Formats: sequence, C-alpha cells, structure tokens
Amino acid sequence: MNNEKEQVSVDRTAETLPEDKTVEEKKPSEDGQISVIYNLVRLLIIIAISFVIVFTISYAIMPFLRLPDEGGSFARTTREWNSRTFEIDADGVKGTAFVAETGEGNAYLITCYHVIESDTLGVKVKIGGAYQEAEFVGKDEYCDIAVVKIEFEGRNYTLSQASAGIGDGVRILGNSGGKGVKAAEGIVSDMCYADLSTDPKGIFYEVTAHIAEGMSGGPVFTEDGAILGVAARRTSSENVNFVTPYAIVRSAYERIVRHSTEKPVAYTVGYDDGTESETVSFVNSSISYDGAAVRLEDGRKIEAVGGKSVSTLVDIIAACTDYDNITERLEGGETYKTVTLTLSGDVTHVMRVA
Repeated sequence: MNNEKEQVSVDRTAETLPEDKTVEEKKPSEDGQISVIYNLVRLLIIIAISFVIVFTISYAIMPFLRLPDEGGSFARTTREWNSRTFEIDADGVKGTAFVAETGEGNAYLITCYHVIESDTLGVKVKIGGAYQEAEFVGKDEYCDIAVVKIEFEGRNYTLSQASAGIGDGVRILGNSGGKGVKAAEGIVSDMCYADLSTDPKGIFYEVTAHIAEGMSGGPVFTEDGAILGVAARRTSSENVNFVTPYAIVRSAYERIVRHSTEKPVAYTVGYDDGTESETVSFVNSSISYDGAAVRLEDGRKIEAVGGKSVSTLVDIIAACTDYDNITERLEGGETYKTVTLTLSGDVTHVMRVA
C-alpha cells in the first residue's frame, strides 16, 4: 500500500512539475517585453531632448553662421539703380538722368529741367562710356522736371513709389562733380519743406544725404529699391539737401509723356508766417498745411482730391496736377480746368487749377 502511495505521489509530482515549469518560463518573457517598451520610451525621450537642445543651439548661433547677403539689401538695390542711372550733358552742363520706363526700343529718362534748360536740343546721355544724343520730350518747370528719350535695347524698367517717413534711410545716385555716378547716403529729415530760396519755389523732402554738383536729376531711393524722389537742390550744408517727391514727379511725367498737348498746371509755393504753415496756391485758391492737415483758406479740411485721399501738400500738388483728376468746365463762355475736392463732412468743392 505504501508503495502504491509513493508511486501516486511520484506520479503527482511528475504531473505538477511541468505546470510549474511553464509558469516560470512565462514570467521572464513578460518582463522582457516590459523592458523593451521601457527602453524604447526612454530612447524616444532622449532623442526628443537631444533634438530640442540641438535646435536651440543652432537657432542661437544661426546669425553668426549665415552667409553674407552681398553687402545687404541697400547694396543690391544700389547696384540695380546704378544700371539705370546715367551722366547727362547739355551744352557743357553736367547732371544726372535715370530710366523711368522702357518700351518699343526706347527708354524715357527723368532729369531736372534746370540741368538741360540751356540747350534742350543738344542733350547727350553717356551710356557704355560713350555719349549718345537724346530727344527732348518735355518739361514741367513748376516742379523742375524734364523728360528725354534715347534708343535703348535691354532690360525693361518700371518705377514703384516708396513709402517713407522721417528717419528712414535713403541713397542717392548722381554724377558727382561731373566725374561719374557715385552714391550718397542719409536719412529723411523733413517730409514737407517749402524752399523759397530760388525759382521755381517748391515743396520738397529734406534729406541728410549729400547732393554734390552734378547729382541733380539723380534717383533717391529707399532700401527696398522703391523711388522716393529726384535729387533737386543742394545747400551750403552737406546735411541739408532737397528732393522733389516722386508723387509730384509722376504726375508731371505722365502729363509730359501721355498728355503732351496739355500745358502744365501752374501753382506757386509759399510760407505763412502767421500760421507757420506751408502753402500752395492755384488760380483762385490757396491751400495750407500746418503739419496736421491740408485746408482751404477758410479753414475747411480737405479729405480727398478726385476721390483720392490727401493729407500733405505733396499729395495736394500731385493730385491737382494729375490729368486723370482734371475736368474741363465751361463757364461764362470760357473753358477752365478744375478738380473736385472732398471736404470734411463729405462736402464737395470745385477748384480751378488752370
């Protein structure tokens, strides 16, 4: 009996051992899976932290690793303007001209009228080291602008108007001292200055960039390459020089090139000591600017001319000399050129300009 019990006991042990063994084999397998997942998560965390560290360090030192951009954007735009700016000569008077636009094998160049007024039929432009004759297209003596045309094959050029304010940087290209095109740099120091020292009297931007003799007619541009105006006058101070605003130049240019049979709109510029404001007068109306708004002589604020908003005398002159805004009216058997002003309160006022 005992032997049988022992056998049974032995048999039971034999039966249970494999089951216990199986349990022991499963435990290491589950622990291994947990360990793999844990290590994978830890690896992902390490990779993420490393990425953040590398990105942060790279971003911090990127400005020092960045390659030079060919001297900066002013350097690039100066080179672009240099390709369209030329020396000009009229009976020995040296100046500067630049391409406004091209088309049909020609280029139209803007310069100052005072540069070529002594000999409008003998204007020459220096291109590629040699002078070629230029055709006089027209002038606007009120803003001291003239347009000449030359034969030109090559790149197409257009102009975009700059949006600048006091303190913004500008560069000027011009035939400095009659010895070739050079650059001068400065800032805008005044956005509305009435220069009454010479005729014609005008409204200008004042800049600190030096305008040497021979640079009259040169382009004045901002860092993005947009045109601010035309170098017009220099003073005894190197840091006080005057630029004809491009908005005024553009209206004159459009009349000369596209409305060649029309006469320029006459206006005079002055300064009111009592109100300490610049003024511009047309046929029978005077408009003043006190640094805050443009107003008629009766004090009413002008909001727009021909539907275009105005806020300075530059805007007023540009809008009132723009033939797209001018309407002919017949009164008392005479034909007048007029513009429509929108005053505060949406009141309209018709003003004669010619």
